[in-house]
Amino acid sequence: MPSTKRPRTTQKPLGLIERLAAGPVICAEGYLFEFERRGYLQAGAFVPEIVIENPELVAQLHREFVHAGSDVVEAFTYYGHREKLRLIGKEDLLEPLNRRALEIASDVAQEHGSLLAGNLCNTNVFAPDEASRAAVRAMFDEQVEWIDEHSGAHPAVVAVDDDAGEVIGFGSLTAFHPRPAYRPTVENSVYIRRDRRGEGVGRLLLDELLRLASDHGFHSVIARIVGGHEASIALHEACGFALIGTQREVGRKFGRWLDVVEMQRMV
Repeated sequence: MPSTKRPRTTQKPLGLIERLAAGPVICAEGYLFEFERRGYLQAGAFVPEIVIENPELVAQLHREFVHAGSDVVEAFTYYGHREKLRLIGKEDLLEPLNRRALEIASDVAQEHGSLLAGNLCNTNVFAPDEASRAAVRAMFDEQVEWIDEHSGAHPAVVAVDDDAGEVIGFGSLTAFHPRPAYRPTVENSVYIRRDRRGEGVGRLLLDELLRLASDHGFHSVIARIVGGHEASIALHEACGFALIGTQREVGRKFGRWLDVVEMQRMV
């Protein structure tokens, strides 16, 4: 019998809203001053290179905060933004520093079933002019992009024939658009092995993706379907998607132009 099996990233602990409904949610901070007290940071620049040089120490402090009662593991990226690192000649560390900090925090959060929080770094370069606004927005956008990549919010699900021990299909949610303003919307993809189509596997996968989209707090799901793929269009209609338009001849494959049908469901 077909079944959907989720990878580790889709097995979520209670979300923020559910935890708040049950009582206070605690997010411990103070990483910077605790590492300074322990001799791993020096007052001044406060750039957390420790996440690259001693990642095991950062992970251990995350665990200590969780043990002390923190419900949230917050990535340690204080002052890890482009302008700050440029000023001290370490701009080359920007992306690896942010990504490593998020990886460490994500691993510890998964260990303990805690919430994961990214950290948007403050900046003193803002001024009330368009050039400054654009520079600061760009700094924040790239930080949000890195956080989003490690949030676990875009899962994949796999359909397995338990009797045969074979993968017969998979589906995923991906970002609809890289700009942060479009984060509430995701795009779904569903693929079924050719010899297992028509058995209801697609419906199992799409239902699970919609459930996950709702659990992760997304607002809408977009489907882009090659024109003429009536089975996929019918599947999405059965799951509550509505036609919102057709993009004419936007793709080309096997020597012919392809239309793309766009469908949408609010969640």
